[in-house]
Amino acid sequence: MFNINSFLQIDHLFVGQENGTVSIFKPTSVSLTSTKFLSLDQPPKKLILGITLQPCVCMCLSIDRSCVIIGYGNMLKFIDTKYHLVEDTSIIASATDDEIIQGIAVNYDDIWCFTRGSHAIARYSIESKELLTTIDASLLATPSSKCFTPLCHTSNTIGAILRVKETLWVGRSDGNIFVIDIGRNEPEGNGFGHPLAVLTTSLMSSQSRGCVGAINGLHLLSPDRVVAHTETVDKTDKVILVVWERWCAEDVKNFAHS
Repeated sequence: MFNINSFLQIDHLFVGQENGTVSIFKPTSVSLTSTKFLSLDQPPKKLILGITLQPCVCMCLSIDRSCVIIGYGNMLKFIDTKYHLVEDTSIIASATDDEIIQGIAVNYDDIWCFTRGSHAIARYSIESKELLTTIDASLLATPSSKCFTPLCHTSNTIGAILRVKETLWVGRSDGNIFVIDIGRNEPEGNGFGHPLAVLTTSLMSSQSRGCVGAINGLHLLSPDRVVAHTETVDKTDKVILVVWERWCAEDVKNFAHS
């Protein structure tokens, strides 16, 4: 038995494991409130992504829903959602095996990903599998007076990324979330890959001020609601959740320039 590292539900349930295996569960019963996948009569289909025991830490569905993109060790693997087969082509995101892909986000035909402990976000083409852009998240800053602007420092690493409409949210180890424009058309006054705003979780309330550590999770609960999961500076078991609502690309621009 191996630990579960990631999962994704489409019509089937894709479960990524520590040993580099993806188990695909077929739904056995569906109701208005729940879906059951586990059945002794219908064991899951197991796909082995490679010859090395690399963990499947994260996964994401392509925009056209044709494939599941999986962070397998230092590589991006692709599973066809129709036939549930591993594609022959893959993307090597890092030259060393110990740099594990920690997060994936998809926007149109692009894949954004980062490796554990890194301050760089890489953008790849789903079609050609080529590297298109790299953003150094440790150097991100915004000049807007209405946005909270932290000092840039090379020690700032990435803890989570999330696509929200036309933006990429980047959670850093200093507790800040950068909202980056990744729309198809360059916005006036900025540009593709430039930050639109900085959301500082430590300033949200008097109870959490000064206590928020790294951002290690970003989750989209609805089209206009994002939850950030942070750790405390003192590394205790205390969990801090910060909720942001109505922060699509247009909302960010209006806030930043108002």
